[in-house]
Amino acid sequence: MAHAATISHRPGLFAGIASFFAAFGRGLVWMAEANPRFKELERLQRMSDEELDARGLRREKLVEHVFRNSACI
Repeated sequence: MAHAATISHRPGLFAGIASFFAAFGRGLVWMAEANPRFKELERLQRMSDEELDARGLRREKLVEHVFRNSACI
């Protein structure tokens, strides 16, 4: 006597919804990282405290400095 089993590898509804939101989140991160202000912030964060001090900046105020003209603060 033979027995057969059917296994479905189709993702469920929850997996599809989770996948959509994960892709949406990755898109938002990509957009934020493509922003020139974000690139400027990264550049300033790589500087030493002495270099920042020479420019009149403090590490804890970098976000305020970079996004000072932005309405999203």
